Amino acid sequence: PFADFAWGQVLQDVFKVEPIRIIAEGEDCRIRGLLAAYAAKGSGAEPVIYSLDRGFVTETVAAENNLLAALNRILHDLGAAKAFVSTAQRPCTALAEDANRQAVVLPLSTNEEENWRALRAKTRNMVRKSQKLGVMVEADLGGLEAFYEIYADRMLGLGVPIYGLSLLRSIIEGFPGKVD
Repeated sequence: PFADFAWGQVLQDVFKVEPIRIIAEGEDCRIRGLLAAYAAKGSGAEPVIYSLDRGFVTETVAAENNLLAALNRILHDLGAAKAFVSTAQRPCTALAEDANRQAVVLPLSTNEEENWRALRAKTRNMVRKSQKLGVMVEADLGGLEAFYEIYADRMLGLGVPIYGLSLLRSIIEGFPGKVD
């Protein structure tokens, strides 16, 4: 999902960077892999290339190798120091050495009761307690500013860096009907 083409516009609008999009085609002209990334200032003088979260996707070893070769050419052309690549797949050998961040993807059942039982007992108790206290959950964008204020306060209190509200607004605009 984070390799969606619309992320390019979000990158341009919010971060003022140009997206890097690389596609690997098979001999049958089918897309066999893609890399969605951008270059940003690193801590030194050279830029650093970052893929979007899970923005490196391949079906074949050949596609993987070709995308990495293309990425190396772009690194050279931009004079970039290094690249950080994110994939939901098992990292290829070339990327495994520096893999120090993980994205957690939890599969959801189509059955609400199964999803409920999969939660920890403490989590279920906290939800029940919230319901008894009258907490309401809204699944629309009407309370975006209020949500962001609570989110920002909590994350900053934990020492977690955050993005500005403009990022959420750009995502909503770029992915109409796909944002809850």
